[in-house]
Amino acid sequence: MRKTMLAATLATMLTMPAAAAGAGAGCRAKNLNTGQTSADLAGLMVGAGAGTTTIQIGGRCVGNFVVGAGQRISLIGKGKAKLDAAGSGTVLTVAQSAALDLVNLTVTGGSTTGGGAGGGIYNNEGYVSLWGSTRVIGNSAAGGLGGGIFNRDGGRLHLFDSSSVTGNSAFRGGGIDNQGYLLVAHSSTVTGNTATSGLGGGVYTEPVYPSAIGIACNTWSGTISPNTPDDPQPLTPGSC
Repeated sequence: MRKTMLAATLATMLTMPAAAAGAGAGCRAKNLNTGQTSADLAGLMVGAGAGTTTIQIGGRCVGNFVVGAGQRISLIGKGKAKLDAAGSGTVLTVAQSAALDLVNLTVTGGSTTGGGAGGGIYNNEGYVSLWGSTRVIGNSAAGGLGGGIFNRDGGRLHLFDSSSVTGNSAFRGGGIDNQGYLLVAHSSTVTGNTATSGLGGGVYTEPVYPSAIGIACNTWSGTISPNTPDDPQPLTPGSC
């Protein structure tokens, strides 16, 4: 049901007029449930409260964005919409049991230091899905885990359609550091990422509590190559 509703919303969005020239600068966000508009995407997300919310985004939104407990948020990009941490902290953090869908968005500019995790996205045991042409690109976790995405413990991470995790770096898991459930599906890709430790240039999977959360649930029909290094540790196929 959730997938069907998201697909219907995306189809509607794709029939809307393209963003005007120069829309790469400035943030334009609209809560499609309430009609509220704002240049402050972080505030709009917090103000949405618990429950299901769909937000349309245009331009470049700079900051650190949080999906809080009890929230199920879909962020749908219009034109070349971008979420950018501008080199300061994680771009998107998803709380335990919260849910985030990203559709046709670029997630970039995330940077954690001192052993931090998740430059682009930190999934703290929530549910994260990348749809359409969403890209997680140009993020880093210097000395830490998951330059593009850190998927903690029992978190669920799904890459659908033509989504990609590329050009990210970290000590371990340059593209994705996975401690949960991971699905890399169809034409999605994890390529061009770097792990400075030599552990999982594209994806590093570490079962934390396998008996408790069924950590072996990792499947892929997409591409996880080439990365640096080119993933010496294979994922364990399973049923997600």
